Amino acid sequence: MIARYGTARFDAGTLGAAARKKLDELRTLSVGRPAREIEGADLDGKAFKLSDYKGQVVLLDFWANWCGYCRQMFPGEKAWSSASAAGHSRCWA
Repeated sequence: MIARYGTARFDAGTLGAAARKKLDELRTLSVGRPAREIEGADLDGKAFKLSDYKGQVVLLDFWANWCGYCRQMFPGEKAWSSASAAGHSRCWA
């Protein structure tokens, strides 16, 4: 399909470019696939990489304090974080 229709105009680019992007997402972001590398700092300022926790359950929560739905999730996430602290899992928010 990309070879045949790849140069067709689509949105701000071509159909081929849009298809390649979606195929990349399907190949790398599907359930069961390894997550892409994420680097950051924890609440204590200690640097970490997601790959440091390979084999463990990791919950990454991206939220904003102005988001009402995000704030409603806090109690559940706090409970999950407390319950998982003794096990082999991590939670970053």
